[in-house]
This record gives sequence, structure tokens and C-alpha cells, in this order.
Amino acid sequence: MVIRIIPLMILLLVITTGCSEGKKAPKSSIASITLECPQSKSNQSCGNKSFSDPRSIQVFEVALDSKVELQGELNYVAEFDMTLEMSDKTNKKYHLSLGSNRSNNALLVDQANTNQGYEIPVKNANEIRDLLE
Repeated sequence: MVIRIIPLMILLLVITTGCSEGKKAPKSSIASITLECPQSKSNQSCGNKSFSDPRSIQVFEVALDSKVELQGELNYVAEFDMTLEMSDKTNKKYHLSLGSNRSNNALLVDQANTNQGYEIPVKNANEIRDLLE
């Protein structure tokens, strides 16, 4: 009796694990990106930007994927309010500070949790700076 149950259990295990792998939720991708100057910077020369072309979106996606969590308290001024409109029509909002110094990292702060910041490496920050020029 036990000998008959073991092959049945193995078969059920293979079927269940094989079927569950294909049920992962699809990753929502970025459809467009909007950078807006915060109200505090409206007097300075800061222009709003929008991106929806695949090349620009890829630059931002790679930069976001390369971010590193920062430790400690943040003391920053947001250069841009960044809104990512996702393909599923949801939005993600961040503060983005790039600065003009091409040897500095960028700062990314999720507006849903402004106590947590992320550093975007210099290479990726410069690619975003190039898009803004």
C-alpha cells in the first residue's frame, strides 16, 4: 500500500510545483516618467520634463534597479518630484535630486516614506542628467 502512495505523492508534487511556477504576477513596467519642479523651486530656472520613449524609460529603470539603500536620517532638498506611471495605470512618486556635479551620486526618496533614501550610482545619475540636457 505504501509503495503505491509514494509514486502518487511524487506525481502530485511535480504537477503542483510545475503549475505554480507559471502563475507569477507579471511585473508592471514603467509607461511614462514625469519630472516636475517642486513649488519651492518655481522661481529658479527649472523645467518640467516628461519621458515616454523606450530608451529614456530604460535609463530610468536601470537607475532605479541600481539604487542602494541609505542608512541614517536624510537632510535634502528635492530637485524634482518624479512620477512613474506604470503600465497597469498605477503611479509611484519619488523625490529626485541629481545636482549638476557629474562626480556625485543622485538621491532618490520614495514619497510614501520620506525617511528612507536611496543612492543612485554616479554612472546612472549621469545618464539621467544627460537625458535632462
